[in-house]
Amino acid sequence: MNLVTPPQPCSARRSHRIEFQFSDKSRLQMFVCERHAGNVACVERALFESGEFPEGATLVSTSTQALSAIGFLPNRLAAATAE
Repeated sequence: MNLVTPPQPCSARRSHRIEFQFSDKSRLQMFVCERHAGNVACVERALFESGEFPEGATLVSTSTQALSAIGFLPNRLAAATAE
């Protein structure tokens, strides 16, 4: 994650998803590299300081999930030919 305003996604392989849940029931998801997934507080601070969090809402919880390589496989469509 590049800590600029607004924060940009990581230039490394984005292998994790961080989800922020707020008191107004909204959610914000960021896809980050393994290094940033290990430091959620850094990502949270960058997003807060850049104004990315919903105005007037408080952060209720965060969750981090490693993305499975299987999830990145393209769906194969079956094609049928008419005879």
